[in-house]
Amino acid sequence: MSDVIQLAYFAVAVVFILGLKAMSSPVSARKGIVWAGYAMVAATLITLL
Repeated sequence: MSDVIQLAYFAVAVVFILGLKAMSSPVSARKGIVWAGYAMVAATLITLL
């Protein structure tokens, strides 16, 4: 189970970083905010498992 959680944390971190990168452009900022938001929610849910 621990390996699955670590893999999930890694995936969430990648999505969060991609969201931050998307926020740097005015064209894709909304998409970046949504991606980063989903990543934060996912990280919170994984932590509560």
